[in-house]
Amino acid sequence: MVKEKTGSPTAGSTQVVPRRFPIWLTILWIIGLSAVALMFWFADTLNDSLARHDGGVLYFIAAGILAVCTICLFVWLFFFSYWKFWIARFVPAFCCILCLVFLVLFKPRHGGNVEIVGWEPRFWSVEPKAISQNEQANFPSTTGDDFWQFLGPSRNALVSNTTMLTDQQPKLIWKQPIGKGWSGFAAVGDYAVTMEQRGEQEVVTCYNILDGKLLWMYGHNARYEDPMNLGGSGPRSTPCIVDGRVYAQGGTGRLVCLNANDGKLIWEVDLVQLLNIDKKVMSTSTGLSYSQEDNKLFWGRAGSPLVFGNLVIVPGGGPRGGPFVSLIAFDRFTGAERWRGGEQMISYSSPGLARLSGRDTILILNENSLAGHDPETGVELWRHERPGNSDSDANCSQPIQVGEDLVLIGKGYGGGGELLRIKDNQVETVWKNALVVKTKFTVPVVVDGFIYCLSDGIMESTELMTGKRRWKKNRFSHGQLLLVNDKLLVHSQNGTLHLVQASPDDYVEYENFKLNTISGTCWNMLCLQNRRHLLVRSELEAALIQLPVVEEKTATRSDLNLQDSHGNKRQ
Repeated sequence: MVKEKTGSPTAGSTQVVPRRFPIWLTILWIIGLSAVALMFWFADTLNDSLARHDGGVLYFIAAGILAVCTICLFVWLFFFSYWKFWIARFVPAFCCILCLVFLVLFKPRHGGNVEIVGWEPRFWSVEPKAISQNEQANFPSTTGDDFWQFLGPSRNALVSNTTMLTDQQPKLIWKQPIGKGWSGFAAVGDYAVTMEQRGEQEVVTCYNILDGKLLWMYGHNARYEDPMNLGGSGPRSTPCIVDGRVYAQGGTGRLVCLNANDGKLIWEVDLVQLLNIDKKVMSTSTGLSYSQEDNKLFWGRAGSPLVFGNLVIVPGGGPRGGPFVSLIAFDRFTGAERWRGGEQMISYSSPGLARLSGRDTILILNENSLAGHDPETGVELWRHERPGNSDSDANCSQPIQVGEDLVLIGKGYGGGGELLRIKDNQVETVWKNALVVKTKFTVPVVVDGFIYCLSDGIMESTELMTGKRRWKKNRFSHGQLLLVNDKLLVHSQNGTLHLVQASPDDYVEYENFKLNTISGTCWNMLCLQNRRHLLVRSELEAALIQLPVVEEKTATRSDLNLQDSHGNKRQ
């Protein structure tokens, strides 16, 4: 190797000898790659130590480390290596231009912790189009086998009338594309409804469960779009089906009541207009118009309607700076407003029903509080502070009643779990632990005194009365789960179906049950209809999976210790 001449190389000057690849740059890359690998190898431990932060912090740190290493490499090559032109300058410049072109043409699809799970085009649409489809359905009366609302008949992700066979595999019956959005399915008989985004049309759709055929579609011009592309496009709440009517709320605040048999509009309410909230109207890179409320509800309206007696109840909200309304109730037959309750800004949770101190109570998790309301009048009965912001560390997970006068709350973003005892409208914290029940888009379930949940995307078992973790194993990311007797159906964020034993002793999975179902990001809630038909969906596809179950007699509503279709009778 000829010794390098000093001074800068110029035309006609003595040739400068290329430099060796520097040891310091090699060491930097080794340290950087090792740090990233170790960080994700010990991700669970680090997430626990960063209890007050979202799990996505690790992705930001990893991206920062790799960016620093790459910049150092390109700077050295371009300015200090004195290598041949095509290596030292053309290759880094070409790589940068290629990356920029790719980022201009495509945008990332994010998972629950800002990790990139896929890419989609910026300037052309891959969404199904809204079509005129008006075939007749024939919805029967609701029975105990029907999954007619968000989180199931008891609105707590529990199904008690099905026994799963663990020595047989589930079967994929059909799979097909679907419009964007995070709505789940609600089903009665052989029919299921959901919500989708199809271009500028926000639509409610009805499918035949057995063959996946689209029967009818109701749509109106509305579109929710996340400008930062972290929460995706389309509606995010699950419809409910009661007495031949479908109640559905879109991402932009349009609440509709439809005839379940043909999808014809019965009544509608624009919540944003009703609450005097300004809208910002913008356009996507593909030329589609969308609107966003001028308030802190950054990721769109996600509250699934709750039917109680003759009322349909949804979260309210308000303009930036207030005034706020926690809940609004409408006459479910006419759409006339019946009451408003509470003065809190809303979150992304849905109203639920509990029975506390012998009386029915609506639970609603607001932006920074959990509150209980009288379902007949909307009067706020009690409130418990629960920190959160609807434009950052939002409350999303559903609060559920887990015992007499006991309510469990979970939260991602480092919030963790909290068990409350609520008696005679007095709230007492039994325990609070930021390291457990870190549910983000999922709901925890409880069986035999133990909590099971996806805590920051990892399956976890925790003692109900102490908040002490028993085990935490196997990452599913931000998928969804459903408790079927003593078995957990888990649909991972990447679309794989698992069956896990609800055991406090250890994580036990039935490996022969595993099934790859659909593509896309699977944040949508599961729907188990007719005991054996599992409907799953993402923002790209929907599918029907037939589960191997023990044949049992059909449960009627009177057999179940559940809320009935009117929400005001319990055994």
